[in-house]
Amino acid sequence: MNYALKLSIKLTTSKKLTIGSGGLTLISKADVPFMKIKRADDKIALFIPGSTIKGVLRTSLIRTAHFLGFKDVNTSVYPGEKVGSSDIVTSLFGWPGGSRGKIIVDSCMIEDTTQTITHVRINDKNKTAEEGALFSVEYLPIGSSFSIKIEGQNLSLEESRALFLSILELKYERVGKSGLVDVSIVESESKIPDELRKDPLIKEILEGMSK
Repeated sequence: MNYALKLSIKLTTSKKLTIGSGGLTLISKADVPFMKIKRADDKIALFIPGSTIKGVLRTSLIRTAHFLGFKDVNTSVYPGEKVGSSDIVTSLFGWPGGSRGKIIVDSCMIEDTTQTITHVRINDKNKTAEEGALFSVEYLPIGSSFSIKIEGQNLSLEESRALFLSILELKYERVGKSGLVDVSIVESESKIPDELRKDPLIKEILEGMSK
């Protein structure tokens, strides 16, 4: 039997978080600005790509798939690399240049105040500050919250378990350059089939993470 589900995940920063600016960022005074985007109403919002969160979920599953009995997991996938659809990680999250997988993670725009912190670049060889090494980074501060939507279609029970396990592990993985987040599942905004709720593993994860 296959399942479709929609999850609303609330992420709260437990360590300051920054997402690299790339080509979408508008002018900022920071040397490393947080990614921003102009909304339809012309206001500027912080932008968190769904691909960033999906990548962290993928890493989470790579680290935890063995708990579900999966031993041959692709820990490194590159464009053009041949992988089997039976691999639980690539089945759910896809691989570069190939399938997108069965999981869709929406991007989100948030209105929040950032903080800019100046750092010193340290020379790895002599452990001293490099000349002219001051640089500033724009962060989302600790305690900031945002929500993301995760959708899965045509999931087997094993794939559903793997998705929930990757969400559980998400709080221990780095988001962006160095951020960490606390994670909870917003039940009132999620659609989870009753059959999945009865599964012992998924039930336990839901009971521990639901808000």
